[in-house]
Amino acid sequence: MDAIVRIARLLHEKGSATPEELMSGISRRTFYRAVSVLRDAEVVVLEGRAYQWYDSTAKSVYRNAFEAKLALDHSTRIVTALQSLMAGVFAYSAEKDLLPRVEYSEDALAHLRTGYRRLYEDYGKAGNMKREISEGESEFREDVRARLIGALPELSSGGVVADNILRDVKEVLRGHDPSFLLNLRVEGDEVRSNPHFLGRKELAEPLRRFISEEEQSTVNRESCGKIVDLENEYYVLMRRLEKEAAALVRQVINGTPLKGSCPMCPKARIG
Repeated sequence: MDAIVRIARLLHEKGSATPEELMSGISRRTFYRAVSVLRDAEVVVLEGRAYQWYDSTAKSVYRNAFEAKLALDHSTRIVTALQSLMAGVFAYSAEKDLLPRVEYSEDALAHLRTGYRRLYEDYGKAGNMKREISEGESEFREDVRARLIGALPELSSGGVVADNILRDVKEVLRGHDPSFLLNLRVEGDEVRSNPHFLGRKELAEPLRRFISEEEQSTVNRESCGKIVDLENEYYVLMRRLEKEAAALVRQVINGTPLKGSCPMCPKARIG
């Protein structure tokens, strides 16, 4: 019994673990007996080489209507957090009671982790992709700014120039015109590119050459190409996540509680 409780607690906390991780301090024979009990109880499933915690409130039995209502009310609060996790989920709904509630985000993630494992993992993957995109863009901008300081140290808007070169190169890779370079112009004693002031008019030509060289650079285009490819993959993944999350919201609106569990789940629920 101790092995069953230990394995159950670890899997409920982590969501997923390999046999080696779960077997620490437990004999192989005891481990597989405990896992067999948990799998028979339908709270643990084996996916590939990892055991997954699976808690389905859709299969729960409630002793009365009050307990069923508790579970549904709880799920209704939890799904309000999905908008704060995945943009656009609530585009289809003007339900007043389902406006985004960021304070339930951690509980929503716990339900995804324990009841919708693939959705939870894809959400994590999307987060990693977003960070990778941000890091790639930051590195690109810093490289451009360093070269710009070397070429035009008197320029006062290096950050603006680097940001817009990044945007222009990405636009060109998507088949559009480089608007920053095309809008570069002299107005009186100033060189500008809407809506930005960039410096004195004497900098117009050297700045135009610098921007043109940066935007035509093979290295820069390769670097931005990786970012654009990752962005495209990210947006495809997020659109799918938004669609799947919206389906969960509709499920709750139609009266079916969420699968999975979180620390705030009503204790009245029985399996």
